Amino acid sequence: MFIIIVIVIILIVCELLNSHSNRKELLERFQETRNTLAECQEDKNTLTSKITALQEKLRKSEADIVKLKEENELLDKAFIEGYEGSYLLKLVEEYRALRDGQNVRALVISRYPAPAAAAKVDAERKRTRQAEVERDKALLLAESCKQNSNETLKENNILLLAEQEDLKDDIQKLQDRNIVLQNEIERLRTSARDSEAVIQRQRKDNDSLRKQADSENSKRSEIAEGLFRKINEMAERQKILEHLLTDTANGAPYLIKLLDEYRALKDQQSVDSLTQRTRPAFTAAEKVKEETAKRRAAEMERDKALYLVEVYKELIPDADEIEESMNEPESLPIVPQGQDTVRAYLSKEEYSVLDETERNQRALDRFWARDKSKRLIGKLYEQYIGYLLEKEGYFVNYFGISKGLHDLGRDLICKGKDGVLIVQCKNWSKSKTIYEKHIFQLFGTLYQYQREHPFESASGVFYTSTHLSDLARDFAKEFHIQVHEDFELKPFPIIKCHVSKEGERIYHLPFDQQYDVTQIEPQDGDFYCMTVAEAEAKGFRRAYRWRGE
Repeated sequence: MFIIIVIVIILIVCELLNSHSNRKELLERFQETRNTLAECQEDKNTLTSKITALQEKLRKSEADIVKLKEENELLDKAFIEGYEGSYLLKLVEEYRALRDGQNVRALVISRYPAPAAAAKVDAERKRTRQAEVERDKALLLAESCKQNSNETLKENNILLLAEQEDLKDDIQKLQDRNIVLQNEIERLRTSARDSEAVIQRQRKDNDSLRKQADSENSKRSEIAEGLFRKINEMAERQKILEHLLTDTANGAPYLIKLLDEYRALKDQQSVDSLTQRTRPAFTAAEKVKEETAKRRAAEMERDKALYLVEVYKELIPDADEIEESMNEPESLPIVPQGQDTVRAYLSKEEYSVLDETERNQRALDRFWARDKSKRLIGKLYEQYIGYLLEKEGYFVNYFGISKGLHDLGRDLICKGKDGVLIVQCKNWSKSKTIYEKHIFQLFGTLYQYQREHPFESASGVFYTSTHLSDLARDFAKEFHIQVHEDFELKPFPIIKCHVSKEGERIYHLPFDQQYDVTQIEPQDGDFYCMTVAEAEAKGFRRAYRWRGE
């Protein structure tokens, strides 16, 4: 009996020892859980401080955007529109010529005639007038570029707004993630009191959550840093552009000043030749000195204006196209009012001998064969791309052809079942390269279109006959812009066959008056064709020349 009692006592002691050991282990594990909770709390504090820093940067970027908008309004008020003052320049030049001619005649018919001095004065004034004309043309071109630079500023503002919206979304996601982490921490505190199994499972969950939070925080930080870096780069470019717009003339290269000093030395030699000869002509010398000073001032202003134009060419996507459009002749031959435009492509004998079908077809063949201006080639390229998209079922608005240089970078607006395509077309030489500024322009006008049409799904497409730079290609991929490189212009059905509201069947050749405004609508029986014979075989006649009301 005693032995049994001893055995029972020994068993009880062993049980007590085991329970004490389990309790000690449970307390150790509970302490580890508390440490884990403390680490989670530190992670929460770190996230909160990061969110506060991001919000502060967001407020600064909003202040920068307000400042940029105010400066854009000032540029809009100071902008002088267009480059359509060529006729005024001609009148001013004629006035200057008359004025200078009177002054030269005064020297010849004066009491002491000085024909040699008069010839020198006349020569200097001709050079002065030439320099003034070149200066005025350059200033007009600079003003036109200034308008496009204002549009570029607006597009940069649109990009800044887009980056700001993305940044707000990232901050909101971080805040939501912070709330999720707080809920998880509370759940961990509740589960840790239940049992050892819960503690073990919670520890694993905690580790997983911490790794996930660290990974997501790292990604968000990289995205936020990248966004702020882009915003800072764009703000820096904005400051450079504003500086060039307001202080380019005063900060023109030192070479302009040296060139002016060189011209002054040459002019002084001409003046000295009048005062140091056997019979000095001091009055004529003063006149020559005065006129050469005016000429040098005009030439210096011209050089500054030309330098300003070159700066605009580097910063504005369409500056080269603006200059080419000013210097190029008309896209199509001009015929007298009331005459058939076919006459511009045929001789008088051909026009009188050939029948109407042969005349129209031969004129169309020569239209394709002749050299064309860059403006006309660009227009044909847009029509070719539009034709291909119409074949795919899109309704195409030839926005660039109708708006010209004011198309905001939207050459084609194509509406289809899957949404809207904003298309930009560049038919450039293979030696040229499309840079990122053209991608920025398309992205900016696409973003503006989406803001104006919030219920339409729009995307950007870029067609070019040449290639993109690597950086431009990377930006196009980042902005989800579809790019078609080395896409060359090919012959396509260019005759528009249109059925009017009255049921008349009329075809338009590309040099006809109403060609550009005629919209092809296949559901009404409209179509494109290659030859005049094909159009006439289907009962269409050529459009008459419109002569107004």
